Amino acid sequence: MSSLRRRLDLGLGISLVLLFLIQWGAISLFTRDLVESYVEERLFHDAEGILALLEPGVDGQLQLSETAISPVYRRPFSGHYYQLEMSGREFYSRSLWDDTLQVPQTSVREQAFEISGPQDQPLIAVAGRYQKGGETVRIIVAEDLSPLAAPIRGFQLAYGLVTLAALIGLLLIQRRLVQRGLAPLVRLRRQVSRLNSGELDQLATDVPEEIRPLVDEINHLLTVTGKRLQRSRDALGNLTHALKNPLSHLNQIAGDPTLPLPAEDRTSIHRALDTITQRIDRELRRARVAGAGRPGQLFRPVQDLPPLVNTIERLHRGRQLDVDLSVSSRKAYPLDRDDMLELFGNLIDNATKWAQHRVRISLAESGNVLEAVVEDDGPGCPPDECKALLERGQRLDESSPGHGLGLSIVSAIVVDYGGALKLERSRTLGGLRSEVHFPLPDGGESSG
Repeated sequence: MSSLRRRLDLGLGISLVLLFLIQWGAISLFTRDLVESYVEERLFHDAEGILALLEPGVDGQLQLSETAISPVYRRPFSGHYYQLEMSGREFYSRSLWDDTLQVPQTSVREQAFEISGPQDQPLIAVAGRYQKGGETVRIIVAEDLSPLAAPIRGFQLAYGLVTLAALIGLLLIQRRLVQRGLAPLVRLRRQVSRLNSGELDQLATDVPEEIRPLVDEINHLLTVTGKRLQRSRDALGNLTHALKNPLSHLNQIAGDPTLPLPAEDRTSIHRALDTITQRIDRELRRARVAGAGRPGQLFRPVQDLPPLVNTIERLHRGRQLDVDLSVSSRKAYPLDRDDMLELFGNLIDNATKWAQHRVRISLAESGNVLEAVVEDDGPGCPPDECKALLERGQRLDESSPGHGLGLSIVSAIVVDYGGALKLERSRTLGGLRSEVHFPLPDGGESSG
């Protein structure tokens, strides 16, 4: 779909261009008509002046005294011409030289024409019929329009330049007005982005009334979804708590020596119950770590990792473990908080489970990549067996409690974010070293 701003700019721009072109054309046409009307009026006055110069001669016929006529009509090809027709006689201005004015005969008393004159001059001519001394006199007066063409073109050019400047100004103003008109949509888009990253719970309602219904519907949907999510989280917590006691009771029954069960079946039952119990413990740990956090919140390592580490340390309080956490950035990253807590929870839980004394956790930003390393001083694993750790349900030591889901879940989360997970032996601590890389858009910072 094309940009709404581009469509508005294009539509309004084309409308303004067409409007100004029509205006420029109309003004140019009206200006030429005005000039021609003025010339025609003046030519009719000249015709009446010539008519006044007609006087009866000695023979009683009307004669024209040329000496009283303006000198411009006596200069050859001056661009000013007259022609008289009466009683079969014709009088021509000396400026016509040997040419005549070819004006059609009409029954109209006064009429204007555009004709071609001497030396192909473009002429505007007026013809009028008058009565004087009992005779009908037809007087034709013409003027060359060439000297007026240059001023008219100059006016059209000047007006065109002014029109163009006004058009450019209006287009810039229109673009600014469109930007201001669409500013609420730009703010709404930013709010949706912040909503998606978890920085906001609701969209601001101080928006134009045209988009207010949309904002209200989105906020209503967010409220309903949030309540449903909280109910699901509460239900999951209640379910896991409710299962703890029955599972403990089943463990006691399975361990009762008076119960006639084969040793192999008793071991299978204990193993299945341990798997269920650890899965429940894992979900309870996730619920305690996540707390009341909203889904989609930004991941803030300096705030989110210390409580996670403290929670896992309390689970291993009976062991003397040195867990070192190092976070070099105080930024908030566009990574879902719950996903990152689950990822680091599994990595740290796995490291503390196998560590003898030390666990080291470090997180740093390098270019557009977020790098995290979790390593321990446990037994580690051979390089050819590290890949098996990422397969769901695979464990290299079946004697250790667990269900083999932790690192496979970590791998799935890393793949979802387009990252990379590398497992190898730690060169400094000697145990397993888990290294995770997450690509970050625009340097990764969403907020300080």
